[in-house]
Amino acid sequence: GAVMAVSDFLSTMMKRWRLASTADSNLRTEQLSDMEFYISNQWPSNIAADRRADGRPTLTINRIPQFVRQVTNQQRALRQAVQVSPMDSQSDVNTAEAIQGVIRNIENNSDADVAYSTGCEHQCIIGIGYWRVHTEWSDDDMFQQNIVVREIANPFSVYLDPARVRKDGRDMRFGFILDDIPKDEFIDKYGEDAFTTYNAFQTVGDRSPDWYPEGRCRTAEYFYTETTEEEVAELQFPSREDPKVS
Repeated sequence: GAVMAVSDFLSTMMKRWRLASTADSNLRTEQLSDMEFYISNQWPSNIAADRRADGRPTLTINRIPQFVRQVTNQQRALRQAVQVSPMDSQSDVNTAEAIQGVIRNIENNSDADVAYSTGCEHQCIIGIGYWRVHTEWSDDDMFQQNIVVREIANPFSVYLDPARVRKDGRDMRFGFILDDIPKDEFIDKYGEDAFTTYNAFQTVGDRSPDWYPEGRCRTAEYFYTETTEEEVAELQFPSREDPKVS
């Protein structure tokens, strides 16, 4: 029973991975081309090779970073941050201020500005960028985890449910975040038996030759939602203020 449950879980996960990776393949190809153009690889490879073979120059005057900085500099000057808006009552105002202080402390301790700026830069270059909020074990207390905001250096490593409709993604059913870590670190974390050369989680823009150096192991974080049915009942009791109640 347990083995079948794990097998079904992995089967569903791989189906979702194939769905997410194939749905955006054409878009990712265009985004990778945009990234290459941004870093001055603006000549078609066949034309550049012919010109080099003939000894002709392949000059590139890259003006794209200038226009990207016009947006990113403005974003840095505005210093994006999470804003907590209170409701009408005084208690809500005090609660909002307390929550705002906690979030500001998390952002300061996490260098969240770096995460926000990285996501904005990717958004300007390829049209989409990410950062993430998760927990990390504290260096001072081994029994405590801290909430942190971290940048996602490779936007091609994120795969989201292609059936999502809401702009903020709240209706997503699943998502993946891929990461490459050194082989020795992988073995220390997961053991020798967990190491495999299976390269299932690789598509446009996040293959090792495209982004990471050789000698690394791929890991995939899998996020998903589970729905459960519950029966609810609304009960109506007479109020003491009701004149009919004695």
